Amino acid sequence: MTSRHVEVIRPLLLFEDRTATQRAQETDTHPDTVRTFLRRFTEAAGTSPPAWLQQQRIGRARQLLETKASMTLDDVAAQCGYESPETFRAAFRRVAGVAPAAY
Repeated sequence: MTSRHVEVIRPLLLFEDRTATQRAQETDTHPDTVRTFLRRFTEAAGTSPPAWLQQQRIGRARQLLETKASMTLDDVAAQCGYESPETFRAAFRRVAGVAPAAY
C-alpha cells in the first residue's frame, strides 16, 4: 500500500458505520474512486478496510495492555480509536477470544 493509499483511506475509515458512498461524500471523493480503492485494498490486503482497521486497532490494544499496565480499559479504547469502551470490549473479545481485562 502506498502513502497515497493510506492518505485516501484514513478519512474513509474514521466512520465505521458509514457506507462507502457516505464516506465519499464526506471526503469529497468520487464514489467510483472509493469503490475501486476498496476493491483493490481488499485484493491486496486479503481483507476489507474495516476488518483491516479492526485488526490494527486490536493489535495496538494488545500492545498497550501488555506494556502499559497503568492504563484503564477506557483509556486503551480511546487510544485505539474506539468511541465507546463497550464497543472496544466487544471487538477485543471477538478478535482476541478473551475479554481485554483478562488479556
